Amino acid sequence: MLHYYKLFWLNAFNIHGRSRRKEFWYPILATIIITMLGNLLIRLIPIPELITVVISFIFNFATFIASISVTSRRFHDLNMTMTFPTITYAITFTLDILYSLFNSYVTSTTVSVIYAVLMIICFFLNLAILIMACGDGHKEPNKYGESPKYA
Repeated sequence: MLHYYKLFWLNAFNIHGRSRRKEFWYPILATIIITMLGNLLIRLIPIPELITVVISFIFNFATFIASISVTSRRFHDLNMTMTFPTITYAITFTLDILYSLFNSYVTSTTVSVIYAVLMIICFFLNLAILIMACGDGHKEPNKYGESPKYA
């Protein structure tokens, strides 16, 4: 698992080529574990809130960028373009930023309902990405390169 997590970070800006399912799923699992441990540490050790916010932002942003890359390569392994995951992640990221910036200023129920509906749509789009990422890659070479599993 550590090997694939290391590959995740080494290829954080690489959107070319193909990635196996292991290269996609192990980093997700590792990120969940690291996030849970980080949340536990925040609860156990009195760390100033500003420090936790800055560290969380840096980790989450870096993970977001690396996730776009590995998802793009995973879709390439499925012989699909990176358009769907890139658009989905961009929409989700934009909504998260808007929520973070304007949440305390929004008092309108209509705006809150619209935001909730948009986030539900994003949830299902991201779920579709996860389901598609479960598929086995193409055995033969495609326009994105050799199969990482069968090479």
